[in-house]
Amino acid sequence: MRLPKAPLNQTPESGARPLLLAHRGIAGPRRWHRVAPRLARQVSPKHLEVNTMTKVELIAAVAATAGLTKKDAEKAVSATLDVITEALQKGDKVSLVGFGTFEVRERKERQGRNPQTREPMTIPASKLPAFSAGKALKDAVK
Repeated sequence: MRLPKAPLNQTPESGARPLLLAHRGIAGPRRWHRVAPRLARQVSPKHLEVNTMTKVELIAAVAATAGLTKKDAEKAVSATLDVITEALQKGDKVSLVGFGTFEVRERKERQGRNPQTREPMTIPASKLPAFSAGKALKDAVK
């Protein structure tokens, strides 16, 4: 497959793609480490970037929405998380209608392989927390 040639005077900032410059010999093997990050920035889609809300940000949002002080909101958020954690430790299911369900799922004992020695081994049974989103939450996210 032949790539179209970019004029030599074009730089990545002026519109030529770094990959084309690399094929033209402008960014040879020794300079590729300078061109690759720019190429990654050009190729990576912005819509895949995800903002993560931290616990501190959640507390601030709860305080603003409910008209509470941050200290009271922090107590409320911490208490909610503690109650959910304790219920799951006891093996209970926590169902918040419209939001979702927290539960403990049990994984059976199964066969696996040691990645270093490739020998078969038994992976013991375990319990792990799980969350299933409710219909209202799913509809809100759509």
